[in-house]
Amino acid sequence: MERFRKVEEIFHAALEKPAGRDRDTLIRESCGLDERLRTEIGGLLANDERVRAAVPPAPERLPRFGVWQAVKLLGRGGMGTVYLAERADGVFLMAAAVKVVPLALASPAIEERFRRERQFLASLDHPKIAHLIDGGVSDTGLPYLVMEFVDGLTIDEFCAARQLDTRARVGLLRQVLEALAYVHGRQVIHRDLKPSNILVGEAGQVKLLDFGTARLVDVTAEAALTKTGIFAFTPEYASPEQVRGEPLTFASDLYSAGVLLYRLLTGRLPYRIAGASPAALAGAIARAKPEPSGLDAPLDAIVSKALCKNPASRYASAAEMDADLARYLEGRHVLARKPRWNVRFAMAAAFAICAAAIWLLARSGPVRPADAARARLAPSHEPSKEAEDLYLRGRYYWEKRTPQSLRTALDIFGQAIAKDPGYAKPYVGAADCYNLLREFAGMPDSEAYPRSLAAARKAVQLDDSSAEAHASLAFATFWGLWDFKRGEQEFQRAIQLDPNYASAHLWYANALSVVGRRQEAFGQIERARQLEPKSAALLADEANALYDTGQREEAIRRLQALVSDEPALSSPHRYLSAAYFAQRNYPRYLAEAKRGAQLSNDKAGMEVVDAAAAGFAAGGERGLLRGMCAARTSLYQRGSGSAYNLALASGRVGRRADALRYLKISFEKREIAILNMQFEQDAFRELRSNPTYQKLLAQVEALVH
Repeated sequence: MERFRKVEEIFHAALEKPAGRDRDTLIRESCGLDERLRTEIGGLLANDERVRAAVPPAPERLPRFGVWQAVKLLGRGGMGTVYLAERADGVFLMAAAVKVVPLALASPAIEERFRRERQFLASLDHPKIAHLIDGGVSDTGLPYLVMEFVDGLTIDEFCAARQLDTRARVGLLRQVLEALAYVHGRQVIHRDLKPSNILVGEAGQVKLLDFGTARLVDVTAEAALTKTGIFAFTPEYASPEQVRGEPLTFASDLYSAGVLLYRLLTGRLPYRIAGASPAALAGAIARAKPEPSGLDAPLDAIVSKALCKNPASRYASAAEMDADLARYLEGRHVLARKPRWNVRFAMAAAFAICAAAIWLLARSGPVRPADAARARLAPSHEPSKEAEDLYLRGRYYWEKRTPQSLRTALDIFGQAIAKDPGYAKPYVGAADCYNLLREFAGMPDSEAYPRSLAAARKAVQLDDSSAEAHASLAFATFWGLWDFKRGEQEFQRAIQLDPNYASAHLWYANALSVVGRRQEAFGQIERARQLEPKSAALLADEANALYDTGQREEAIRRLQALVSDEPALSSPHRYLSAAYFAQRNYPRYLAEAKRGAQLSNDKAGMEVVDAAAAGFAAGGERGLLRGMCAARTSLYQRGSGSAYNLALASGRVGRRADALRYLKISFEKREIAILNMQFEQDAFRELRSNPTYQKLLAQVEALVH
């Protein structure tokens, strides 16, 4: 089998070269002293003429493939001949691209592989992927694939024809990464990402071609780890592990995406390898340092990370690389960093930093006492590169804020701590994970907050100058210990250390809001939004804070605009659902609540919405409230709901005794939601004169004032 693979690879590479000196040189260098191999390749090239005879180019003699009649020759290369075809059975009209596999691959094993994989590839359904429609074996015995026909320019041709700027080119590459993320999720590696396999339509939508084809023709390929040789791909875009014939992971495609991004932005490849022999190409890709890109620093860092020789040092996923490009486009700090230099380069960089610091001091005037104090507190610990990379990777997953991504982030932060126990930031990351796991994954407060406090305290112990550490400690202290005074002090300390740390302002705003200081809260969230002006999530939070100040119509208008501009963001839908519920606009409430639950994968929330919708359809408002109460009761009994939410639902349907009982349970369990009791005007209306309720309300108000 290995010999077959080698023959296949050299044959494909030879077909890419015109007959003559270039092709002969490639065969000679690839076969070395193996005369038998050279003879075999020569025979296959001669037999290739049979393919030409089987599929002649004359329109009246173009072949038929099952129900598909070829109408035009689109191209021919090492992996086969491609035709534009139409359905010829009269069932319906449809155009497609038919790819005929070269005769050299027309073996029983390949045909079996085609049959086994055809349905799998047809299941790939993504708007940015040209999908498989059909497949089979022609009357001349040649396996073929029928693919979606894409009418467009290759991605590099499209960029040149439209004279696109950097942002637009980055946007196209993000579409490619979106498709890669989808297919990688289906355990497929593309293995040949290059401009000619990426078409862009008139409207600027990317389509990836030939996804899975490399896997189809590789009878030894497995789900997410594929062995390959040197020439079953385009060498200029191949990863170092590809040219070395090593097992491949999804990181190989990300390297190719880095080469593609480099070329789209600079107009050249990262290595000077044009016209080189196969051995020289492989050597340059495997060992040579990419030439300076000349791009701005954040974009250069992104490209450099994608082009790391070590797959483990690249982005962890296509989604992670896409997220960093999104940060770049939004003007935010990217997570990627240029590869570290050796000691000599580090010393030179240190001198440069010192010079830059002197220049900045000259521009900014005297050093303020707070800045000097912060400088004295700056930790001397230098984290290991491996731990730092793990921390950045963990932050990527934390920012996704789904139950699974938070658990993944927590695991990665744990790995970083194991690599470098003296590095403070992974402890901050772990604390932040526990702080959010209770909200997004239902982790009990009694489990989440003690762990968050322990991690945050350790981070502060390791680096008392870290604004992030103090903000995380503030979060856990405020919400977990209900120590509002000390929590506020920690928030203020974090902001003092770094006035530009947006998360500190956001979390402080949330804390101020629940203690009734809503105007102050709005000021803090406005500051967070100023620091991250293009963050849609912060715009949503700002609109929600505006709603809390009484400017409800303006808040709803802003949230509606966000829903239109950012349809995949869940928080605007959640905030709008609450606003519409308060207005008793139940159809809109149900629509927004359902969409918010879908986007955040909130199964409990979806259960409540479904029950509310069924109740509303059967009995209007009363039916809706009863449906919500039944769902909240079921969730609470199964350990998936809060006592406070059940108290709200019970109060709304007139179950006063149940509402009071669950309010007491919520207070005893120290559910943070109980603090909202002081602002609730509707659900507990019938309880206001109840002495037990009044006592409980007084206890809540005493906590926050």
